[in-house]
Order: sequence, then C-alpha cells, then structure tokens
Amino acid sequence: RTTTAATTTATRCVQTSSLARFAAPVRAFSPNAKPRSLETAATKDGNVVPERSLTGWRRVALTLGGYFSPESRRVRGGERLYEEVTRATAIDALYDAHAVEKTFASRHAMMCLHVWMCLGRLRKEGEGGKAFSQTFYDAFQDDVERRVHDEGVRVRVRKWLQDLERTFYGNAVSYDKALELGGGELVKALHRNVYDGDGDVDRAKGLERYVRHQLASLALTPTEALFDGRVRFVGFDEQEE
Repeated sequence: RTTTAATTTATRCVQTSSLARFAAPVRAFSPNAKPRSLETAATKDGNVVPERSLTGWRRVALTLGGYFSPESRRVRGGERLYEEVTRATAIDALYDAHAVEKTFASRHAMMCLHVWMCLGRLRKEGEGGKAFSQTFYDAFQDDVERRVHDEGVRVRVRKWLQDLERTFYGNAVSYDKALELGGGELVKALHRNVYDGDGDVDRAKGLERYVRHQLASLALTPTEALFDGRVRFVGFDEQEE
C-alpha cells in the first residue's frame, strides 16, 4: 500500500511537470514555408520528457509501479500524440482558414484527417510503429465515444460509434489512394470527406496544401519524438494567445 501511494504521488508530480512541455508557441502555417520537423522544443530546464530526469524516491516508486515499462511508455506517448491531434483540430482558425463550418461532423473529419497523417508516418516504423499506432488509435476511439456522449446521444450509441469508425476507415482509404494516384486526387478526397462534397472542388486546394505540408513535416520528425508524443502540428497565429 505504501508503494502504491508513493507511486500515485510521484505520478502526479510527473503529470504536473509535463504540462510545461506544451507551452511553446505554435508556428504559423504558411503554404510557402519549407517543411521541418514537428518535434517540440525542450522545456526551459532542458528536459524534453520530464519523467526521464526523475531521480531518488520518485523514480524508485514509479519503477516499482511499472511506470517505466515499455507498455506504460507507449500508452503515455500515444495519449500525448493524440492530445496534440485534439488541440490542433479544436482551433477555430483551422476551420476559418479553409472555409469549413465548425460542426461535430467537420470536427470529426478534421480529426480523422490528422489521425490518418500520424498513422501514415507511424507505418514507417515497423513492428514498434504497429504497437504504438494501436495505442494511439485506441485513444482516438475512446475520445470519439466521449464526444458522442457529450453531444447528448443516448439512443443507438453503438450504431453512432460504428458509423463514425467506418467514416474514419473510408476517409483513410481514400486519402491513401489519393496519394498513390497523385494529381488532383487528394483535393477531391478532401472535398468529399471534409466539405461533404459541397461547393466547387477547388475550395479544398488550401486544405490540400496544409495536409501536404504536415505530411512532409511529419516525415522529417524523429521516431523518438513521435513515440514520446512530442509533436506540434504547424498551425496558425490565432491558435495560441
């Protein structure tokens, strides 16, 4: 019991110190800017992942509690990476810049898009990438269920969740195929999935530039940063105060 209490206390200390890691300002998105790594900068004291610098009784307690096991690290990293997806897709400027009305459906479409971009990058990491991808995707599905509940859905919840998961897989397949075919296929896929096919297809060209910039930047992001969840999507000036 004493070990469990110490582990809980030490974990809370780590969680509190981890918040500072995301205090860095967001880089403003520019379609003319060169892609670069999305790895987040170190905190002021030089610690990128605070728990790695822990010593003494806190580290002993966390070690005994399994905090530093590969599975626990994977869970924390996957949740951090998904937190960045939720942050990037919650900002009004993302929708305003691409003339997308912010609704539950469009937010879900944007989240699907960013999750797909991350999973595409993780596919390049072999078996380790597969395990991490599953943890990351599970965090996404858990959040989808919470958001459906927050929308007030109480009837046929399972069908809602199944439909939303099918939407993700359908979108992901269409994006993969669009990249494979090249040309203007990605614009068409974004127009169908994010704009629901409304209006002229050319309205999705700005979003396509955004997506290609993020994909190129993710390709430059180190594996360790991805697995730690130390990623910050290129955003807009309005995203942070």
